[in-house]
This record gives sequence, C-alpha cells and structure tokens, in this order.
Amino acid sequence: MALVTLGNHAAVVVSLTEQDAVRRFYRDVLGCALTRSANDKDDFVLGGDFYLAVVYADEAVTLGKEDFLKATYLEAYSEFRLKKYRPTAAR
Repeated sequence: MALVTLGNHAAVVVSLTEQDAVRRFYRDVLGCALTRSANDKDDFVLGGDFYLAVVYADEAVTLGKEDFLKATYLEAYSEFRLKKYRPTAAR
C-alpha cells in the first residue's frame, strides 16, 4: 500500500476588494505571520510550518461562491516519488 502525505502549502484566489479583510483576518485575528506581501499576493505562515498563498485578482476572474469549492489546491507526496501533483483542469 502506498503512503501519501499531504504537503504544507495551500493557495486560494480571492477578489482584490477583499485584500484588507484577508490581511486583518489572517494576521490580526489568527496571528499568522505575513511573510511576503505584494499588491496581488500575500504569503502567510500558519502554525509554524503550513504556508498559505492568497492571490488577489479582479472579481471578473475570481470564482463565484458556488464554484469556490472547486478551487482547492492540494499538495500530496508519495513514498514512491516526491512530486507535487497539480491538476491542469477540472474534469
């Protein structure tokens, strides 16, 4: 049986209009360190070893509420090959 381990990185895409609220929530409410910041992307570290990238985009290209659940980024490692799997498109 193969052993699969989830990685320690995640990414979400949110509307640029939510940037201040996202920063307040992760930095001020949860106490996460903001390790990198730009106009279109913030990187937070949660719990010391889990990294979350928040990419900000125009509302025209972000997912609506119904499609947001399809936007999960998952990093998985296998005992056979240390490689990130990123699907190219939803099926």
